[in-house]
Amino acid sequence: MQFKKFRITIPTNLIDSAIKKNEMTFQSIQDDRIVMERLKFAKYKGSTFKKIVKEKNIQQWIPRYCNICGKPVVFSFKDDAITIQNYCTCGCNTVNIDKFNYDDFAVWFSCVVDKNILKYYKEFWFK
Repeated sequence: MQFKKFRITIPTNLIDSAIKKNEMTFQSIQDDRIVMERLKFAKYKGSTFKKIVKEKNIQQWIPRYCNICGKPVVFSFKDDAITIQNYCTCGCNTVNIDKFNYDDFAVWFSCVVDKNILKYYKEFWFK
């Protein structure tokens, strides 16, 4: 800003940072709403998987292996979080997330559409 003889400099990086934090918070709220909306109609809820993990003492699960290098994607189960580790060394098996909560996992599970993959997953989880 500039007045007749004075110039005032206002650092805008703090304002930009605050705006970005607000946008991230809003996006997080929107993501939670999307997850809750999807869970309304899902056959399985996060609590279902959390209960199975506890009952069967499941600590890790390998849902898939890379078709090229043969390395697995490993889901590790804790009390309130599921960590995802991709051991693929060739870059052909990409995973864009490294952590789930159980509700996110239920939504992910519900999105599997391939019948053979779903059968494989259900054999592990429900038998």
